[in-house]
Amino acid sequence: MFHLSNNAAGSSCDLTNLPRKGSKSTTIVIVVLLVLLVGIPTCTCGGCAASIYFGLATLSSSEPYKHALAAAQNNAEVQEILGTPIEAGYLVYGSLNLREDGGDCDIDFPISGPRYRGTVRIRGTRNRGIWEYEEVSVRINEKLLDVKP
Repeated sequence: MFHLSNNAAGSSCDLTNLPRKGSKSTTIVIVVLLVLLVGIPTCTCGGCAASIYFGLATLSSSEPYKHALAAAQNNAEVQEILGTPIEAGYLVYGSLNLREDGGDCDIDFPISGPRYRGTVRIRGTRNRGIWEYEEVSVRINEKLLDVKP
């Protein structure tokens, strides 16, 4: 009989009832441990990373995003404050809901020029396949600029 002492008081853990090496029970325990230690973190983290990547890719390739970016880049006041060229940042956040020929969007994303940075916001609805925008704006520090064409 084998005992493993785990503290100074001498209490022990009896290991005699554990499955022997090479037994069917040992194989099942190893498979379960591998799934728990490798599979779940991989699926969870990989799944999260993939969801974030494809979510950002979907927003940044959407018609509202492209419309808002072009409106900001072509606005004389935004160009004057930020400088040119004006480029979009990588973090796009918000929502884009598409349903057949309807939907809505509420998207924010950073832009920057040589002098300053700002945040573009676009909110709109899509009816019969046509987007109508309630807001297309750029916030630079505390200044809010309406860039809706």
